[in-house]
Amino acid sequence: FVRPENDTRPELAYRVIEVKADFDSLKESEQPYLLKAGVDEWDMKDVIAKAKIEEMSLLLDSIPSQLEEKNIHNSKCALENFEKECFYTSDEENKYPYAGIIFCPHAKGTFGVNNNDWGTREGISAVLRSKKDYLQIGTFVGGDQPSGHMSSFNNNDINVMVATKAFGMGIDKPNIRFTININHPSSIESYVQEAGRGGRDKKNAISYILYEPTEYIHLTIDKINDIRFYMGKDDPVGLKNIMTGIFCPMISLTFVRQKGLRMNKLKRLPK
Repeated sequence: FVRPENDTRPELAYRVIEVKADFDSLKESEQPYLLKAGVDEWDMKDVIAKAKIEEMSLLLDSIPSQLEEKNIHNSKCALENFEKECFYTSDEENKYPYAGIIFCPHAKGTFGVNNNDWGTREGISAVLRSKKDYLQIGTFVGGDQPSGHMSSFNNNDINVMVATKAFGMGIDKPNIRFTININHPSSIESYVQEAGRGGRDKKNAISYILYEPTEYIHLTIDKINDIRFYMGKDDPVGLKNIMTGIFCPMISLTFVRQKGLRMNKLKRLPK
């Protein structure tokens, strides 16, 4: 767990979980540093989404134990009469005493709340419903015409909300014990707001980010020619090294500085 130096929320802990996606199925068999011809951004997103969903499935199983541990180490904010075995179960009135939010970057599709319009890619809510039958899952999608199960969530009729980042603005639900960000948020400010929806009752809560660190370089002919131009007489050896991934990080940085491009415009092949 990590904690900001000047954090004023002692009940709220933060955890960044590194997820390693397996891209072997997308790589050239003879040149493992290169992706197959025809592989596009969505193919890579599908692989990352699969890895993150598997990690999130394990995480959801472990959250009750992690909260139990946090109750021990942060006893001032401990949950009273906490039983990890009953974390996801409803009470005698069929209400859920604990809840969580899973934030998605999109409304539909691979990293979205719901399935896409063509039914070719499942949303996070559909995947979790098929994998985690002990969860009562609701959804919320913001925008000009927001839709979802906000009232059921606020009334403790469901215990997990899969939502876009707009969810939670203006509500003060006290019993949110965890938040999970499928992707890293767009800014620190956004993350503070999203994570801050947990632990409103001043009791222990945990905020998670699922992070996949792989970067890629998309080498178009124009980029290769730019690299060759800047390498000058070292072109033959240097270009070969780039294609095999040996000096790829160094050349990427040089290219970024000299061309004035932002680093996130380049994509590095994993080793």
